[in-house]
Amino acid sequence: MRDSKVLTATERERLSQAIRQEAPDFGVGWATVAEIDAWGISLANRMAMVRALQALSSRPQHVLIDGPQRLPNYAAPQRAIVDGDALCCTIAAASIVAKVARDAVMRRLDAVYPAYGFAAHKGYATREHLEALERHGACVEHRRSWAAVQRRGALADAPAYLLAGGATLEAALALEDGGSAPRPPLKAAPKASVSEIIAHVAKGASHAS
Repeated sequence: MRDSKVLTATERERLSQAIRQEAPDFGVGWATVAEIDAWGISLANRMAMVRALQALSSRPQHVLIDGPQRLPNYAAPQRAIVDGDALCCTIAAASIVAKVARDAVMRRLDAVYPAYGFAAHKGYATREHLEALERHGACVEHRRSWAAVQRRGALADAPAYLLAGGATLEAALALEDGGSAPRPPLKAAPKASVSEIIAHVAKGASHAS
């Protein structure tokens, strides 16, 4: 078991399937484009972590986190490990499942927005991706807060065919999740603290149960 970044796509697919079949439990959490724009990458990432934990069938006894920051207000012992995906087998397994799930969403978005090549660059800032932004403008799945989008212009620059209907990230996630509806974006005020936001997510989960 190794960090997903040093594995080939074929190796990740094989290991992800094995992990999903053999692991006692697993959960995948997502943050929407709107949430990332509202809260920033770091906070949206932690919200996705909480949602992944909520997707588990039982509360974990201990949480291992890849990175330097723990989850405030989460009621379980935690350990944050910098470069955890390279140092910890459990975190490496989680990184493989997450990477394969994300890549699957990128392939679905590629079918909806073929002009951008999402299946090839997976949303990263490659030369091909940046050139596509220059040619076509941003689509609805591009973060407004991304510097490359801000340099190119806002959503109004995108061609009409990219703005008219079609599947969004939420629809792609629903397909990845076997048809179940993804969580809606948070409605909390932008100035809420990290603890308040995580409490908000947990409250929403308890209402749904």
